[in-house]
Amino acid sequence: MLRVEAVEDEYVPPANCVALTRYFYSPSERPDAVLVHQLWLAERTLARTIVRPLQSYQREALLCLVSDLVAGLAVSPSMSFGKSVLVSAVNKNMFQIAAAEFSVFCYSGGKVQSRLWEKRRAESYLFSRGHLLFE
Repeated sequence: MLRVEAVEDEYVPPANCVALTRYFYSPSERPDAVLVHQLWLAERTLARTIVRPLQSYQREALLCLVSDLVAGLAVSPSMSFGKSVLVSAVNKNMFQIAAAEFSVFCYSGGKVQSRLWEKRRAESYLFSRGHLLFE
């Protein structure tokens, strides 16, 4: 049987996820090993919740978002990711609605956080347009 740690050790996170996260969080705030682990956990979450095939850039945008949720950096005040309108919209191929729902997950400490708002905006842009907002 393959050990989970072995799979995680071989995991290479998508470049856009790393670039987008590094734009908002320095390596001292989210060290590379921690970020890779969070993205790996986000991959597992997406595998459980998203049933439709996605374009690679859509998956990367969702991975960036979910890695923040896994890390405890962001939440939605009203629902979990798995029960969110975003997941429901993605699974119904309603991608414009899904893109608009990224902003639901910009809360931390009970308040909207500007850094999370901007990161969600960049993730939504990647999800919708296929490239990074700040290229």
